[in-house]
Amino acid sequence: MDKLEIQRILRKIRVRPNKKKGQNFVLDEELLELMPKEARITNEDEVVEIGGGMGFLSEKILEFNPKKLFIYEPDRRLFNFLLSKLKGKQNVVLMNEDYLKSQTPRYQVNISNPPFSISSKIFLKVLQERPRIAILTFQKEFANRLVAKPGTQDYGKLSIISYFFAEVRIIKTVDRLSFFPSPKVDIALVKIIPKEETTVKSNFHALEGTLKELFKYRQKLLKKAIRFSNIKNKEEVVKKFQEIMEKRVFQLTPEELLDISRVVKF
Repeated sequence: MDKLEIQRILRKIRVRPNKKKGQNFVLDEELLELMPKEARITNEDEVVEIGGGMGFLSEKILEFNPKKLFIYEPDRRLFNFLLSKLKGKQNVVLMNEDYLKSQTPRYQVNISNPPFSISSKIFLKVLQERPRIAILTFQKEFANRLVAKPGTQDYGKLSIISYFFAEVRIIKTVDRLSFFPSPKVDIALVKIIPKEETTVKSNFHALEGTLKELFKYRQKLLKKAIRFSNIKNKEEVVKKFQEIMEKRVFQLTPEELLDISRVVKF
């Protein structure tokens, strides 16, 4: 897709990309073709696209003839542009809504270039909806956090939630110049396969609270992090997990943090 053509369309419909909202349109034709290909869409699949933009990705998805394509576009002017562009497509459902505030229908595939400014909220909502597969673009640094291992700089709350609830893989890194306007960092194309069943689900809120509290002190030894934390039963926790008290918080495995979350009280 030509940058000048995108600029021409944006001027015509009087839209100025909002960097604060993370509005970046894909220029790379290869990337647009790769995203639905990686999802392996069938004609039985109902697909969600977050942020239809100017419909470039939508058109590539429709080449695979999905049963339905639900497109969320909160910007009224872009929504009207999509209405005109995709007029007559019987399998397209256009919604002038914010995806994060919407009750999405049951679907199997999510293929999106969502606003980078809300990547974390997008990721967590997709996990809750549990499609068969999601192919999403994220800023590279965010994608690195999703796949980070214990003891590494990027390891944190998102890494652990990702570990328990999905299989996440970075398909490729995409040059930031493949987008308009260009973001400040490179982008990663990410494949997310939510796990069918997880023993963590019933304990999710306790795990989330534990991660939020302990990772305030990610560089500290666990025993010190507990001492500084708002955990009420500190002595019980220290006694039960004595063998890992000399580890630093960012060195703890997801399983160790899950075990701690089943004991702590706030």
